[in-house]
Parts: sequence; C-alpha cells; structure tokens
Amino acid sequence: MFDENNNRREYFRVTFPKSLCAKMSVFKIGNNVISSGSSNVCIGDMSAGGLKFFSNINLPANSNVILEFTIAMLNEIIVLRGYVVRKIEEANGIREYGIKFSIDEDERAVLVNVLNKLSISIRRNISLGNSEFCLNDRAECLINHRYTNKEPAINKHSKK
Repeated sequence: MFDENNNRREYFRVTFPKSLCAKMSVFKIGNNVISSGSSNVCIGDMSAGGLKFFSNINLPANSNVILEFTIAMLNEIIVLRGYVVRKIEEANGIREYGIKFSIDEDERAVLVNVLNKLSISIRRNISLGNSEFCLNDRAECLINHRYTNKEPAINKHSKK
C-alpha cells in the first residue's frame, strides 16, 4: 500500500532491468574544480532528482564533493552532476550510493524527457538505443566494464 508520508521522492524513478553502465569522476571539491580520471559505475535507478549507483570506490557523503556522471541513454549522452547523500557498504567491496543532482531546471527538463522515453521503452520492451547495460553482475562490470551497446550516441546534453 502506498504511504504518502513515507514516500520522500519528489520525482518519478526509473528502475533499470539491469544496471546501466556510466562513467563517474570527481568534478569539484568545495570551490576547486578537479581534473580527475573517470571510473566505471553501475546505475540501479534514476529520477530527475538523483540516482542510485554502485561502485568499488570509497567516496565521502559530502555535499562539497561534486561528482560528474556521463551516461549513454537512448542515443543521447547525458552529463549530470551531484553529490552523495547516502552510502551503504555491500559485499565484495562494492558500495551503494545515493546521489542528489545539482542541476538547473533546464537540465532537469531535458532529463525528465529522456527518463520518460526510457521508462516507456523499458515497459514496451523497445530498443534502448545506445544505452549501456551490464552484461553480468555488478562486481564484474565494475572491474571489466562489460556491457551491451547497440547503437552509437548521436546527441550530447551537458552542464556547461
């Protein structure tokens, strides 16, 4: 049963049938923009407000550390920034993180549009374009970055 008081979600959430592969890097710490390499992460679900991802990297739950995610979805490359609001230790050195996006309303509108299309495509079992999903379990995906990729990306949306 739906309990309105326990549902803190502001936006609809898309849960992926398999984890969606993405690249994550540290974008900024405090006021300092960082030039860092990227790591593979596995996204479990996403909304216009944030996402849940899995990583073998230990990250702080700190709003001063802004992470950048590069995600291929439905022939789009989406670049989103946010910070860790939740961290849960799992088995095999993998951690689950909750991210709150730091994006403006224009970026949120683009994301809502892509998530709506993605949700419909998942429900109707329609091709998901260039979306990269883990082929195996998360641990192997994070180490070997084995994923499916059907079509090349054609559009790019990013925060400038």
